[in-house]
Amino acid sequence: MAKRTARQLRDQRIPHGRNKMGAREIFTQRKLYKNTYHRLRNTIDFWYRDTLYGRIDQEGNAIYPQEKWLKEFRTASGCSLYAFNFVVEAYERFVNTFASRNMRNPIFKDEKYLFPQGLLAKKAWINSHQMYHDITDAKYKKFVKEYLSNKQTNKQIVNFDTFMTSFLSFLGETGTIVPFTKTGVLTSLGCTPNVSALCVEFSLARYGEDLIKHDGFMTSPFFRDYISTAEHHGFRIDVNAPWRLVADITSPEMGWYMAKYGVTQDNIYDTCYLKSYTYEIPTLKTYLRQIYNSFVASQPSFRTGKNTTLRRRRISEEVFDRKYDDSYWVRTYAKIRRTEVLDKYSDERFKEILGEAQNLRITLDMNAAIVYINRQFLGQLTPTV
Repeated sequence: MAKRTARQLRDQRIPHGRNKMGAREIFTQRKLYKNTYHRLRNTIDFWYRDTLYGRIDQEGNAIYPQEKWLKEFRTASGCSLYAFNFVVEAYERFVNTFASRNMRNPIFKDEKYLFPQGLLAKKAWINSHQMYHDITDAKYKKFVKEYLSNKQTNKQIVNFDTFMTSFLSFLGETGTIVPFTKTGVLTSLGCTPNVSALCVEFSLARYGEDLIKHDGFMTSPFFRDYISTAEHHGFRIDVNAPWRLVADITSPEMGWYMAKYGVTQDNIYDTCYLKSYTYEIPTLKTYLRQIYNSFVASQPSFRTGKNTTLRRRRISEEVFDRKYDDSYWVRTYAKIRRTEVLDKYSDERFKEILGEAQNLRITLDMNAAIVYINRQFLGQLTPTV
């Protein structure tokens, strides 16, 4: 296809938005793309409508897959890609059906994306544990290199308590953009839907390149059949990344594959997923102690005067567990979650939430307190695109 100028693309009303465009132009192009393609049948929209599909359960709790339910795809590159077992089986049958239905069409082999070998999986499940570790590591580096570049702020950290004061202040400035808890990460705008283990992609094209979507997929003579065949195997097409198929757990077609593994629409969240808040406190304890000790190791001392130096000390796991009890972690968890949502609650209301959480911890148990805190922040997530 001959290369078209920007003017030709505009005149022909062809969506060609790119992330590098200016604000006004990209707004116009995204609107054109939405008006042109968002009425397609059997699609899913992670940008505007279905943002948290596969990342929250029916009660709004952040979730992630149990890895024992994953199965490996056949791939062209030999790399290891996984999704839920029923997703892999449904996808491989979809590929076989789509290929056999179109193989005799002489132009099928000339397709850039929608041809048999091209449909082999190239991206699927993203490990949320590794993703969370990478995000937390990046956040720590930003905290040390940027927030603590202020010498006065840096000198205020003399132990774990003062470290937490500074770190919570830092989270207050950055938490809604890059959350710190796993619950916050899983429900954030920047989290990939691939963590759900319900997605499979057969292209590595860039999500922000609308012209690739238009030329490579939407105008293909096989696109309508692609959508239809996907639907008959229980998949919906990601309208903003048409090379990504997403298992529709509410469809009878996907339900047939799920049933082979004892999974249903009603039990999938309790059977195949874990709720992130269940493991939040142990995770926070581990990461916060490691972050503090890493900071101490990198900056073990600082000058407090012309001839005086203050040495920071690492904290052992034994001392850490003894000094910071359940009451401390209930309070700290609530404070961190507060930094990650748009509606911060008034100080008075937040004090009430803390009081009720501590009361539940005393009268029932720690789990009841965490369940309560988690519930208070449901539905206060960052907005869609």
